[in-house]
Amino acid sequence: DGKTLSFRIRTEIDVQKPELLLEQTGVSQLFRVTVAKATLNSNDGNIMAVFASALEQDFKNGQDGPALEDTVQSFQVL
Repeated sequence: DGKTLSFRIRTEIDVQKPELLLEQTGVSQLFRVTVAKATLNSNDGNIMAVFASALEQDFKNGQDGPALEDTVQSFQVL
């Protein structure tokens, strides 16, 4: 619609001891997934934005990812 920007980013989290993380969790790297939506629909010139993020393994496995995606996409300026 020309007034909405939606995006997803994946950022690596610095891990001090990857071998210990691998031993404890089964992964040696951590990533954070963030979904965001910004809109100009308030018609007052202000941008309204919402974002949500989770660790990638939580985002992809289970219900966290779809729930966060749905929550961000449901954001509306009234």
